[in-house]
Amino acid sequence: MDEPFAAVGWAFDLVSPEAARRRAALDRHRATMEASNEAQQWINRVWAEAGTPVPQGARLGAELDQALAAKRDADALTFFAPLGEWWADWPIDAVKHARYAAYAVLFLEWEAKYPLEWREAGSWSVSPWGTKESVLARFIRGGVPDEVKQPVADLVVVAVAREYRCKDWMYAAVAHRVDGSELRSGLARLLGAGDPLVRLRAEFVLDLLDQRRPRVRRTTWKRWLAGSGDPM
Repeated sequence: MDEPFAAVGWAFDLVSPEAARRRAALDRHRATMEASNEAQQWINRVWAEAGTPVPQGARLGAELDQALAAKRDADALTFFAPLGEWWADWPIDAVKHARYAAYAVLFLEWEAKYPLEWREAGSWSVSPWGTKESVLARFIRGGVPDEVKQPVADLVVVAVAREYRCKDWMYAAVAHRVDGSELRSGLARLLGAGDPLVRLRAEFVLDLLDQRRPRVRRTTWKRWLAGSGDPM
């Protein structure tokens, strides 16, 4: 099958355990984001000179076309190209949803394994937390393709076990999309964790799975705690 984002294959080295490979991928990420930002600045300069987003003169019109083309070309080489194609697709096409899901998982794994690099590398055109929210919302709404169910289930367990990070509450809703023996075994292991908060979180997600409550909101955790009688 043709892969329109083959040029972004380097991004999978962002989670490589080999420092040299990860460093090279980070450099590539920074370079692609800088090129995208420079193209956007070019567009902005043309708009400012014209005083309108639709220049009337031939010279500025031609320059804007060039700047827009540069922006499209630059964006196509960034890590966000397949992500943007993935979450902008509506209504959800099952083939495309499955085809680009690996990039979405990569984005979440990058945060899980190397959060400082995930947050700080290069220049971001949008908030990384907002992107994380969009990725998780897409999995909640569109489901998790079979090809990536195991790594997403692993990410749910990791999120339950770690110190809370922005938007992690959404993993409780994603859990319904990857429910199965592997996920439940991973959560069951956390019931024996030394940290009482981790044990409570694992119990919470397992209870949600048992009760078949797919609509999880930010307040669900606090309501569950209040109902469980736990003083936390």
